[in-house]
Amino acid sequence: MEFSEYSLRKKPEKYKAKIIRGPDPKRKLTEATVLVPTPEADYRIIYGFHNIKQNPEDLGDAHALALELAGDYFSIESAERLALYVMEQHQQYREIVKEAKNKKIPLFFVDIPRLDDLVLILNSLLIVSESLVGLGIISSLIQRAPKPMTRRDFIKILPSVIIGSYLSSHIPGMASTAMNLGRINEETVKRKIHRFLTTLNEKTHPETYIILLTLRNYIIAQKLNTIAQMLRKDFINKKPQVAIVIGASHIGIETALQESDDERKTLLTRIFNLPITEMVLKEAISNVATIAWLEYDEKLEKWVTKKIFFDPVIGQALIEAK
Repeated sequence: MEFSEYSLRKKPEKYKAKIIRGPDPKRKLTEATVLVPTPEADYRIIYGFHNIKQNPEDLGDAHALALELAGDYFSIESAERLALYVMEQHQQYREIVKEAKNKKIPLFFVDIPRLDDLVLILNSLLIVSESLVGLGIISSLIQRAPKPMTRRDFIKILPSVIIGSYLSSHIPGMASTAMNLGRINEETVKRKIHRFLTTLNEKTHPETYIILLTLRNYIIAQKLNTIAQMLRKDFINKKPQVAIVIGASHIGIETALQESDDERKTLLTRIFNLPITEMVLKEAISNVATIAWLEYDEKLEKWVTKKIFFDPVIGQALIEAK
């Protein structure tokens, strides 16, 4: 295991170019893809659901493909086993990974270690429980509210209204996710609503989304940036384009990609310092900086691990969090 040879760096100023949402035939963006331009690279975000096949054309002209796939890829052997699973069994990734093989571009694993099933269940229960409690509070207020209601009466129940509204605010987000099941289309109104509600819930409910969304968005974004730096030496007159296939709710990755290393490191350090992070990730936290780089070997007819290494920015965040 080694750290990337690319040193920690600080961008002199904030850079935010316009994010381009598909479909855009000129840039070979399908309806499920978004292009995030930065000085280092162009990042092709391919959104989808894990039970829906990703189309090969979503890959466009990307020079590398990364996957949002929590699992064990921390050794040469385990990374190749994971690649074999993706090629043969993974419903969402199978076809687009075959396209990467045909185009002879590298494959990267960039997510966090696999989360315990119990953690995912408890997180889902927390979301449902908060929603039910919130609905219960609002229902009770409606039933007990005096009629007509005076200004003084409203002020008395206002704290309960706020608490009930906060706890039940998951519900519109869950409904919008259900409405978007199927192939993502960035042009539709339902997708725009889903984007708004997902972003709102991630900001207002850190207790349920800080690990599953925020932490993973920033870890994956940082790793994509490091991959771009490693690929950049092969591109003289143009920037590399790095693609990531990721879940439809990981909208925050677009913002994370446009931030600097220092900004990402600061947020990651804060999250690593939270008791919930260690509780959820346990001993696997030591592997969150790992990146696996694989290339397809035509003779062996399989994806072969070229390199396993650590992202230096995430590694530094882990050190500073101790």
